[in-house]
Amino acid sequence: MKNEKTLSRRERERLRHREEILEAAKRVFIESGYNSATMESIAAEAEFSLATLYKFFGSKENLFMEILLQMLEKLEQQSEEILNRPSTCRERLEALFDARMELHWENPGLITLVEDVVKNHHGDLECLVDLKKRYITYVNRMCLFFSEGISKGEFEDKGDRNLALVHEGMLHMYFGSLSENRNLERNRADEKALLSIFLEGAAASPQEN
Repeated sequence: MKNEKTLSRRERERLRHREEILEAAKRVFIESGYNSATMESIAAEAEFSLATLYKFFGSKENLFMEILLQMLEKLEQQSEEILNRPSTCRERLEALFDARMELHWENPGLITLVEDVVKNHHGDLECLVDLKKRYITYVNRMCLFFSEGISKGEFEDKGDRNLALVHEGMLHMYFGSLSENRNLERNRADEKALLSIFLEGAAASPQEN
């Protein structure tokens, strides 16, 4: 991909229009839900013609997939940066946990939308197949992280995959609860307690001298 500084004015304008459409689509999807959102309503929100939307994305599903990919790529990039830090596994887990919370609170409506689509569209959306594959890759990366922590004596050997699944399940249940109860304000005390509960079960006891 070209550096933005080397792009022509027309290319920069095209990128700007593309981002404006994506932002408008997010608002419509969040407000209306995936099923009720239409390309017409997204075009109206973005203030572009319907033909322009189809030229950029081709379909409502393609638009939704692009929004999903942007969110996934941010999660993957943040996670890799944190997991590769030269710090203890506990410190990295705390940083990753906070990054996941930040991602949620940056996009609370979008996270809720994705959860709803995953629940109610059982494989009939092609983009969910890619979402599942990428999420499995992410969970496998977390397995490697917990395996490292176990080998270093920072986590109890309860199975790297078990720890990864419990960690992810905890996050999904928490985000789901926020959505169900329509929590609109971040509660850092609850987050700290949640991470503490996980670590009390996962962290190895300090070795006695």
